[in-house]
Amino acid sequence: MSSDMIELENGNIRKVILKQGQGDELPSEGAEVSVHYVGTLLDGSKFDSSRDRNEPFKFKLGQGNVIKGWDKGVATMKLGEVAKFTISPDYAYGAAGSPPKIPANATLEFEIEMISWNDMEDVTEDGQVSKKVLKAGDGWQTPNSGSTCSIRYLLRFPKRGRSVIDEWAREQEVTVSDPDLLQAVEETLKSMKKGEHCLVKIASAYAYGSNGNSALDVPSDQDLEAEIELVDFKNGRDTWEMDIKEKVSWALKLKDLGNTHYKRGSLDRAASKYSEALGLFRHEKFDKLTSDEQETVNSVKLTCESNSAAVCLKKKDFSGAIKHSNGALAVDPRNVKALVRRGQGHAGLYAHLAAIPHSKPLVNRHDNEQALADFKLAVQLDKSCEKEIAPVLAQVKRRMQELRERQRKMFGGFFEKVKMYDSSEQEHKATTDDASSEEEDE
Repeated sequence: MSSDMIELENGNIRKVILKQGQGDELPSEGAEVSVHYVGTLLDGSKFDSSRDRNEPFKFKLGQGNVIKGWDKGVATMKLGEVAKFTISPDYAYGAAGSPPKIPANATLEFEIEMISWNDMEDVTEDGQVSKKVLKAGDGWQTPNSGSTCSIRYLLRFPKRGRSVIDEWAREQEVTVSDPDLLQAVEETLKSMKKGEHCLVKIASAYAYGSNGNSALDVPSDQDLEAEIELVDFKNGRDTWEMDIKEKVSWALKLKDLGNTHYKRGSLDRAASKYSEALGLFRHEKFDKLTSDEQETVNSVKLTCESNSAAVCLKKKDFSGAIKHSNGALAVDPRNVKALVRRGQGHAGLYAHLAAIPHSKPLVNRHDNEQALADFKLAVQLDKSCEKEIAPVLAQVKRRMQELRERQRKMFGGFFEKVKMYDSSEQEHKATTDDASSEEEDE
């Protein structure tokens, strides 16, 4: 136990360490800390205790979620440390107090134990990219997709002695949407403040993925680690500041970026760019646009919806492919690419559901029927697409034939009994109708 008094914040916080902590690390701003505490007034009367509840208290450090004395004091604690803090009213509850337990202008004492903290922020909200702030930035603004940033950057292996893969020791200027930036770097930059320096843990999917990078000697499926310092940035215009010409210009840029990512096999990044482009017009009032502006916007929407459908097909997200194809067909009901992609989506969805054990393909037969209808219309509009859809069309027709066979086996006896009461003319008509429906499927 140390009896030395440590003064913080010009004496507004006095700290005595009761039990030394482990190592040298301290929690960073924004870290979620877990502590036990007992709070008392100067006369020793207890007003609160996590130990009485037998449940540690958790909060995010430096975010103003607790009294100022806690934000400043707990930030000085090491793992496992136990300390006593005496906190002045200005850094506690001030002149208002916190009735009924804490009177006005009360100096408070807290015995706090640092149990643990997690200072990795989930940047992508899927656990694939997380950052630890090494130096807090200034202000509240963060870069957007159109920002130009001055950064310092270091990329390394988390193991192999943390050997460096790539390094920009001097400031370099980059645009956030540059397709040559790692996806992890793009997403992290959009979360940073000016002057911030952070450590980034990167899962392989947000780095070089299954392909790796032979030029940098990065093998496939390799997780990486980076340090990024955002020296300065200049934001592009926000959507609400743009007029329609600026929105169209930026949407076309996003579409081209999406196409670049698609060709490189970065499907999630491609989908993100197409989605961002479509979002520019989500709340646009079309009746206030000129006919030329409407035509231009519809052209961008058609391309981005259709390209999004193509991404979904690659990812085997057949419902998404149908949704985005419908978006494209809402703009142009006779767009051949959108018809083909919607047909592929319906065909893929049916095949996926039919492969699930104990599923009932009969319930989803409309997917086959819709696929066939889409393919037929696409070929009528443009015979050159026939070769592209031929393999899928053959599968659809085969499945529909199998479905008819199952129906005959299930209901054949019933139909035979009905035919006993039919006239020979009615029987002939039914046979003719059945044959013609089969011809229609050819």
